[in-house]
Amino acid sequence: MTHPRCEGETDCRAAIRGKEARNPMTVQETAFRTYYASLTDAELLWISANKRSYIAVAQEALDRELKRRSLERDEGTVAPHEGAGGE
Repeated sequence: MTHPRCEGETDCRAAIRGKEARNPMTVQETAFRTYYASLTDAELLWISANKRSYIAVAQEALDRELKRRSLERDEGTVAPHEGAGGE
């Protein structure tokens, strides 16, 4: 008997393994996505200024989060701690 969510596989574990192989998400990618999702828009824009210095998986996660929030890097972005007070 097949499980309806297993796409016709008789063994659900085989179906799950197949899905993971098609769309693997590494621990590193999950960590970057979680971290970037926790940041404010200002913080995310600020770190995006140095995006090229990050490893590829971090850059991709950053791009996804920026896109998800419909944010674009603005050349006038300042660090979150560099507000109008200039401290």
